[in-house]
Amino acid sequence: MVSQSYRTSVGEKSVIELPDSSVLTLNTDSLVKVHFTAMTRKLTLVKGEAHIKVAHNKKRKLIFSAGDKSFIAVGTAFNVQYDKHSTLELIVTEGKVAISDAELSETVEALFTQPITKETLLVNAGERVIIPPRILLSTMK
Repeated sequence: MVSQSYRTSVGEKSVIELPDSSVLTLNTDSLVKVHFTAMTRKLTLVKGEAHIKVAHNKKRKLIFSAGDKSFIAVGTAFNVQYDKHSTLELIVTEGKVAISDAELSETVEALFTQPITKETLLVNAGERVIIPPRILLSTMK
């Protein structure tokens, strides 16, 4: 089991090779928490911007969370930018990434044994998704 936090200061950029051989690139003023077990790989972007090139491992899916969304990937690459007070942006550079509400993705098994639902969005390479803050969503209803 590995639990680690990675942080960059303002003006700093960092490239980190994770224990599973995934490569995490943090942009300026960013914070990511990493928690790997024998069964799961979980990363949480607390603030800032991160790009991850996910090492392929069908037995250990990677769940990358930011805000109230989770991004699920295996052997892909994507960029996430997050600020608690603004939008969440996902750019997929390789493969496919599924987006789900964090509360719907309680277990890795549930994410990958159930079919994609209307609450889950599949994003392909070359696509960009911008998700407004939940506060804005609730005022639009």
